[in-house]
Amino acid sequence: MTPTPKAAMILLGAVAAGCQYDPFAHRYVTTEPQAIEVAGTYVMTSQTMLSPAPAALHLGSNRDAPRIRLDPGGRYEATGFPTWAEASLQWKLTGSVDGGGEWKIRWAGSVSNGWTDKPYYGVDFETPVADTAAIARNGGKLQLIFVHGDPDTGDAMVFERVEGDSAG
Repeated sequence: MTPTPKAAMILLGAVAAGCQYDPFAHRYVTTEPQAIEVAGTYVMTSQTMLSPAPAALHLGSNRDAPRIRLDPGGRYEATGFPTWAEASLQWKLTGSVDGGGEWKIRWAGSVSNGWTDKPYYGVDFETPVADTAAIARNGGKLQLIFVHGDPDTGDAMVFERVEGDSAG
């Protein structure tokens, strides 16, 4: 029995809907970096939580945008780090926090090409940020990507290391 074109299209649509993909996965670092390689100042450059971006985030402003400074010794300082809440399947910016604590590099998950899984690495923050950010590269620039909720939705904040600012 040969499937009809309509049945084939329905089957293809169902398969495609089930094969979602974290839109940042191709950027994730799959070789464990040293702390000295990751240390530096990161500024929030984009977010996919709300469109348009709330003016309170000051995106595009090197001076006022949220930032995180990673010291190579394992301490961090965050300024204006956005806090979010999910309400009725939408994200809402609820405020921001300033503070610091300890950070470390750790395994953050796996990416797959459909046949093989590879680990990727992230920065694990203690309070007040209390989150893990994937370490990523985009065009050679180092990034920290904070994913919110299901990674396949693409809801994230992207912090990029300030040009010329590294501890290594």
